[in-house]
Amino acid sequence: MPIVSSEYVLEHAQADGRRYVNETHTDHLGGLHLVSYLAAAGADYASIMASRVPGIEERLAEEEADRVIGAP
Repeated sequence: MPIVSSEYVLEHAQADGRRYVNETHTDHLGGLHLVSYLAAAGADYASIMASRVPGIEERLAEEEADRVIGAP
């Protein structure tokens, strides 16, 4: 299942400059995959989000394969 779009929203900065980040990844069926984390000050949020996509796609493919072969 390919991810067709991804976006992130930043929460307000903490006293030390870190930020909570909420990512939403949408697959080709319209399913939403949400990820939240606390990022270091000055983090490259777009790069972090983009690097997460292959892992989500791999997990979705594995889950689909498990459903097809009837694995528990």
